[in-house]
Amino acid sequence: MALKRLIIVSNRLPFSIENEGETAILKPSSGGLVSAIRGFIECSKDDVTFDEIIWCGNPGCKSKTWKTIEFPSDDLFNYLPVFTPNKVYNDFYNGFANSTLWPLFHYFPSYTKYNDTHWNAYKKVNEKFHEVLQKEITENDVVWVQDYHLMLLPVLLRKSFPKLTIGFFLHIPFPTYELIRLLPNQWQDTIIKGLLGADLVGFHTTEYVAHFVETVQSILGITHQGVLLPYENRLVLIDHFPISIHYEQFNSAYDKSIVRKGRKKLKEFFNHKKIIFSIDRLDYTKGISNRITAFEEFLKKYPEYQANVVFILVIIPSRDKIDKYEERKKMIDESISRVNSSIGTIDWQPIIYRYRSLNFDELLTLYTAADVALITPIRDGMNLVAKEFIASRADKKGVLILSELAGSAKELHESVIINPNDTHDLCDKIYHSLQISPETQTKDISKMQERIKRFDIKKWASSFLCKLTETHQLNDQLNIGIESSENRFYLPKELLNSKTIPILIYMDSKRDKDDIQHTFRSIQQLVEHNEYIQIHLVLNNGENTDQLNISHSNFIVHYLNSDKESKRNKLPRSLEEVKVWFQEFVEDHSQLEIRENKLIWRFSEMAVHQAKVLFKSVQKLLQLNNLSSSIQFNEIIIESNNSSIRYQLLEYILQLEKEFFLMVGLPNEHIAYLQENIWKSMKMYSIKKDSHSIMEQITILLKQLINK
Repeated sequence: MALKRLIIVSNRLPFSIENEGETAILKPSSGGLVSAIRGFIECSKDDVTFDEIIWCGNPGCKSKTWKTIEFPSDDLFNYLPVFTPNKVYNDFYNGFANSTLWPLFHYFPSYTKYNDTHWNAYKKVNEKFHEVLQKEITENDVVWVQDYHLMLLPVLLRKSFPKLTIGFFLHIPFPTYELIRLLPNQWQDTIIKGLLGADLVGFHTTEYVAHFVETVQSILGITHQGVLLPYENRLVLIDHFPISIHYEQFNSAYDKSIVRKGRKKLKEFFNHKKIIFSIDRLDYTKGISNRITAFEEFLKKYPEYQANVVFILVIIPSRDKIDKYEERKKMIDESISRVNSSIGTIDWQPIIYRYRSLNFDELLTLYTAADVALITPIRDGMNLVAKEFIASRADKKGVLILSELAGSAKELHESVIINPNDTHDLCDKIYHSLQISPETQTKDISKMQERIKRFDIKKWASSFLCKLTETHQLNDQLNIGIESSENRFYLPKELLNSKTIPILIYMDSKRDKDDIQHTFRSIQQLVEHNEYIQIHLVLNNGENTDQLNISHSNFIVHYLNSDKESKRNKLPRSLEEVKVWFQEFVEDHSQLEIRENKLIWRFSEMAVHQAKVLFKSVQKLLQLNNLSSSIQFNEIIIESNNSSIRYQLLEYILQLEKEFFLMVGLPNEHIAYLQENIWKSMKMYSIKKDSHSIMEQITILLKQLINK
């Protein structure tokens, strides 16, 4: 069987085009997305997964120029360009994407612009991408849509290709519903529905996952169980995939000749002063002004470091056509001038400032020469600079000061964690970082390097694509919600042609009390004359129901009891997944223990900070999965309510070992939970709960099966 094609879709193609005379020259783009995708492809060359990889995006040139470009024969990708008029693209990119979504998603609501022209341009560009892709893709392809520019694209593709495998990954934070609701109602609704066109929607952290699930429930009213959402006859998985880097590329570069020579030269130039290094794109979310303020306070509070430390600050030009960025650039320039002129001397300049991009070797020279890396964004989806700095330190030296509001802080616990808005604390943390012993540096760097090495860029992409394939297969094999007309259900041929039809009818003895006896009599009559039908009547709150007298082997009544405690020896899948997640982070001074329906993480005093950071990052997601959690002095306890109705249903169905089941009367949240857990072992067909009342569903179904 032919391998599938992978189609990566992003706003821009992974290069810029510059004209030199009449020749168009390709220059590779920098940035987290491009670095991540290229890194994944390069370190996966030996793993044959796709027979072709196509990158679709805006090329940044006109179609006439595009036709003159000669691509290298060994390029990793084939390219599919999307051309849009300049005015529309400007309103889309500088307008809605970066003047509405970017500030709002990074918790800067006061910077957010609400402009109908920009919104219409955003829709037009997403539709243009759909138009181009529609001519290229087949339902056998895997489409991976990237980032906030294209949040409407998944549902457009889903409408054209219902069976297409579609994944979406957001590279920036997803904020709380309280910020999303600031958008006009139509925009909220369209964006969320656009994302739910995907099989899998991925985020960097569990916190962002929890925010998105909460937003979906608040805007669309979708009842969910955990992070598998039932939506328009499909299941959409919402999960976290912390993006990473090509670890070996950065680690091995430490000993490159050009990097080694550059590092030696730099240290000699600064006469072996302490070097603090920082690099960021020009952006108000990066906290650069706070960084400068804290460094100025540090020099004044600890004057012994005056003339003994330099702060190398590199800012990469970005979005300079947006007013807020021009204002930020001016503010930064003025702050640097103030510090250098007020504290610096003739032979010592405190801040060495560069406003330009760096190539890889220049970047590695600075990473490996620095004593301290200062990475303090006010809000950041992940921040790969932090991981790059740690990975590059083959000497296992150096200290990372990292904002707690960067996604990478969830993984790099051994760094010096700070609040980026607390400049007084940051001032003290700079001093503290310069005092950390080489032995402690080695210990902390080693732990973080091991973690980054395990969760490298290949792990990020492969785990996303694996989950995407699995979720698509789940949707492909299951049929949520059999459609109906006024007096019949459109049952699948596989079910109608089967020698036996197992049917599970779910009723609540409190809610459906008046219907149960009628249903019972109808089923008795049906099974007496139709041996091929097997009925499993499952009653919730069964202890409140008069026991029904059963006189036929094909009619079974099963009672669920949500009030009685039911202890199990095994953990439900959701808790198993939490266990696996924690195991990746449980290192020195801590251990995991499983006790009945509890997962207990015991840690020593040396791991308290790590434990608190992890607990905070997963607490909301645990709540979404109906898992209770608590943190005590030296342990985190996560409990699962195994006596829940959905868990009892799962256990009952699995023990029956059927090839498929026809489900009637199940709430959507139970359907999603069961499908997530049984799809590999049996098929499950379900009739939409809201099509008719429970009694109407059963009456129509029984009449239809009698006439089979």
